[in-house]
Order: sequence, then C-alpha cells, then structure tokens
Amino acid sequence: MNILPKLLFLFQMIPIIGKDDCFKKWKTDLTKFIWQGKKPRIKHKLLTGIKERGGFGLPDLRLYYDVACFTWIKDWIKLDNSDILDLEEWNNRYGCIITKLKKNISKMYNLLLEWELKDEKVKEVMIKWACDIGYVIRLEQWEKLWKDIKFTACYTIRENFMKMVYQWYLTPVKFAKIYKLKSNTCWRCKKEIGTMFHMWWECRPIKQFWNEIYEELKKMFKISFSKKPEAFLLGLITNDIPENQRKVFHYAITAARMLIAKNWKGRKIPSVKDWQIKFCEYINLARLTAYIREQSDQKLLKEWGCAKEYMKNIVLE
Repeated sequence: MNILPKLLFLFQMIPIIGKDDCFKKWKTDLTKFIWQGKKPRIKHKLLTGIKERGGFGLPDLRLYYDVACFTWIKDWIKLDNSDILDLEEWNNRYGCIITKLKKNISKMYNLLLEWELKDEKVKEVMIKWACDIGYVIRLEQWEKLWKDIKFTACYTIRENFMKMVYQWYLTPVKFAKIYKLKSNTCWRCKKEIGTMFHMWWECRPIKQFWNEIYEELKKMFKISFSKKPEAFLLGLITNDIPENQRKVFHYAITAARMLIAKNWKGRKIPSVKDWQIKFCEYINLARLTAYIREQSDQKLLKEWGCAKEYMKNIVLE
C-alpha cells in the first residue's frame, strides 16, 4: 500500500520516461517477488485485472504512468483548474506538492485497464472449466461468482477460492510436464490420469468424500438439491438453495476443499468428522466477519440457524 502512492507521486512530478526498459524491469522484479523466483502459474495480465471480474488487483505501473500523463493533458486542455501552476510564475515555496489538484487517477486507470483487458473478458480458465465439467458456465454466472467471494473477510478462504478458479494446484499431469516424469497417474487411485478435474472430483476416494458431504448438507439444509461439480468446487450455487443459506453453503464446501488441499499429495482422504471440525472453525470466522462488517446478531442467527441446529444434533448423537 505504501509503494504505489510513491510511484504515482514520481509519475506526476516527472511525467517523461523515455524508454519502456524501466517498466519491464519493474514488472520482472514484481513477478519474481510474487512467485518467489519460480515459474508464474497465472499470467501477469490476469493478475492486474480488477477483483470484481476475477482479477487480483495488481497495479499495472505502465498504465498508471499513462494516466499520470493524461491527467496533466486534461487539465491543460480544459484550463478550468486554478490550482495548476504556471511555469512562468513558479514559486519554490509551494514545492512539488499540490494538495488541491483532483486528477481522478483511479477512474482513468480503471478505464484504461478495461481497454487493456478487453480480450480477457472470457478468460482461458473459463474455457478449461467448461471442458472439464462438460457444459458452458455463462458469463453472468462467473460475474456473480466474483461478487460472492466477498461473503467472508478471511483471506485464507478467498485464496482457496481463487486457486480453485485459476486451477492453481499442481497436479500429476503438471508435475510430469514440468519435471519430464514418465508417470502422470493420480496419487490416490494410482489408475487414472491425474488432471485437475480428476484430482478434485472424479477420483473414486474423492468422489466418495463429496457424496458424504452432499448427504450432510442435505441434512443441514433439510432440502434436496442437485450435486454439480461447479457448485462444490467453485461455489456456483443453484437456485435450489435458499438465498439466506448460501453463505453457509460457501463456508461448508470451502471447509471440504481446504481439507483436500491440506493432504494434496497424500492418499489420506478426509472424513466427515474432519469436515465437521473444520466447519465449526468457520462458524467462528463467520462471526468475526459479521463483527468486522458491523452486521446485526439477528441477521447472523437467521443465516446460521440451520448450521447450529445441525451441529447441535451431532453433539447429541
């Protein structure tokens, strides 16, 4: 948070940078820092996308530099800002800081970023997921998914969500490709090819685990709903689940995914008991999120009533 304002100050005070070498070096340094010197798993262009469209909000320094230049051009053309300094009447007492100058940098940056990423509206990963599950997920569903990630203030949960969307996890297929290995079979079943979709959904032990979670969720919500991979892996909830229970569903399936990821390369499969313990931890996280966002206790009780009743029945059993 401290770096970008300093760079913006530099861009506005020195709006002439002759070559792109400087920006390329900064981009290289940022990439090395983000990925710790390893090969990037997500394209830099996608990292700079806005969070409301599935990006990570990484600043594009080149675009910010362009915006800094455009803001001065805008003010020079309009000539309606009395705070712009006249070079012929420059007074060193004012230094280089102009506190009253409003440049709308964020607004112009978002506009340039939208033009820059217009080809990424349908991301490559969307096509991958469509190929995996066998049917297309509509763009409207993806856009709703980007908004639903705000159901929690916990960045660990959000991180898991983004890793799933971008298929971040290294599968046997990826390992075989990177390290030139002969075998790319699943680490658990030792039979099928270890693709992303197989490791998370089609592998027999994992499929059994998801079936158990599905049955527990039906007990919790006291309804029957379709068991689709996009619902459990991505959180694309169908209309079968009531609106006031969807937040609980997000926490429940995230707890299951986190348990699978915890033993990613092992053959151990989480149990329903493990999931219930993890889910209880997420109930406390939901309380903290409600406290941070100053939500009423009545709303929290209304959303989590079914979960509390479910956990109470488990204790009595």
